[in-house]
Amino acid sequence: MFLKTNLSEKKLVDLCLNNDRQAQKELYEKYKCAMYSTAVRLLNNNFDDASDVLQEAFIEVFRNLDSFKHISTLGHG
Repeated sequence: MFLKTNLSEKKLVDLCLNNDRQAQKELYEKYKCAMYSTAVRLLNNNFDDASDVLQEAFIEVFRNLDSFKHISTLGHG
């Protein structure tokens, strides 16, 4: 497997939409730390709940990726 990390976010999203598992993993890796940190803060340091929220959030991200308009980045939209 090769890494696609040098690809733009738009290209990674396009690959994810074509069920490219490596691209999906890379998109997850790109945003998981920031999203987890935010969830921990919002949930008053409840790490288990933050992990659950992260998982649910990414399920929703991948479920709705086809409606992403690329007006902003996934991390700032």
